[in-house]
Amino acid sequence: MEKFIRYFLFLIIPIVIISAAAYSHFAKQTTYEFKEQISADTVMTKEEMKIDLDYLIDTLRDFHPKTVNGFNEEQSKIIKKAYEKIQEPMTAGEFYFVLNEIICSLKDAHTMIWINTTKEDKIIDLPIVWLKKWDICH
Repeated sequence: MEKFIRYFLFLIIPIVIISAAAYSHFAKQTTYEFKEQISADTVMTKEEMKIDLDYLIDTLRDFHPKTVNGFNEEQSKIIKKAYEKIQEPMTAGEFYFVLNEIICSLKDAHTMIWINTTKEDKIIDLPIVWLKKWDICH
């Protein structure tokens, strides 16, 4: 019986400690309520844009490999400029380009944001042809 109690405690105590640490870690993280994407012509308030911009900055800082040591000088300037641009309401389509400047400053091909297209949106279909030396749109 004493052996059973030792094994039981030996298993339970680490599980409780790990669970408490995990709960503590994840409980401190900011939660973000994901909503259905709005159309590009919807006007966003300064507060809505700030929430989205803060979320983007926090996510990049916490998870992107290029910002693990913080944003570089160029990225910091672009972020500051983005906060200055959102002082007045603008459409979601215009706000997309403000956010996309930050995304482009990472200079990687894997991080992106996008706007859902609708039937009313006009797109240009440019097929890409791969040649031996470079690609050309025609």
